[in-house]
Order: sequence, then C-alpha cells, then structure tokens
Amino acid sequence: MRITVKITGDPFSSGNFLLRTSLAEVKKYEGEKLLLELREDNEGKKANFEFIVASFRHGEADRALYESGQPVLCSLIATTKHRALSEDPLDTSWWRGGNAMVGSIQKTTLPSFEVS
Repeated sequence: MRITVKITGDPFSSGNFLLRTSLAEVKKYEGEKLLLELREDNEGKKANFEFIVASFRHGEADRALYESGQPVLCSLIATTKHRALSEDPLDTSWWRGGNAMVGSIQKTTLPSFEVS
C-alpha cells in the first residue's frame, strides 16, 4: 500500500527550498525518519528534486501524531536519487548544510498517483 503525505514548508525557515504545499509518497519509514519521493506541488508543478528525508523534531510524540493523521513539524533535507536508492537512505550523517528547512508533513487521504 502506498502512503501519500502532504508537505508544507515553513515560509520563515532559512534555506526554504519548498515554498508551496507538495505531495510526496513515503518510500521508507523507520523510527523517526521518512524517505519521501516528491511528486508535485499544489499548482501541479513537478519538484526541483525528487527526494527528502523528513525527521520528526520531537521523537516518539511526533510519531504518534503522524500516525493519527495530524500535521507534524519536521526537519526536511533534500537528498539525491543516488542516496535515496542506497542501502541506508535515511542516513543524513553526510549532511553539512544547504537544502534543508523546517516544515510539516501530514498523511493524506488522497489516492496514490503515478507521474510519468
């Protein structure tokens, strides 16, 4: 089963690379991190990059909120397709800055979709 999430970037976050609400498919979900494959924003535009690692900012409490369908504040780091397809795509130990921001994710009831 595919899970779709809505990502909303915080417009006041420094390094904001996601200005609009976007849809993403959850590719991997482990512990307090999710690998998200971006699909399109609320204007139907394709994202500039394909993958984001979302990390809950408040641990297990945020995981429970996410599971219940509530919006959850996350750290969002854009990652490459190469890293997303690696053995450990949720590892962000390589990250030293750039292409990161704060935003929220929320499970949606939208059906899964394919992008050609």
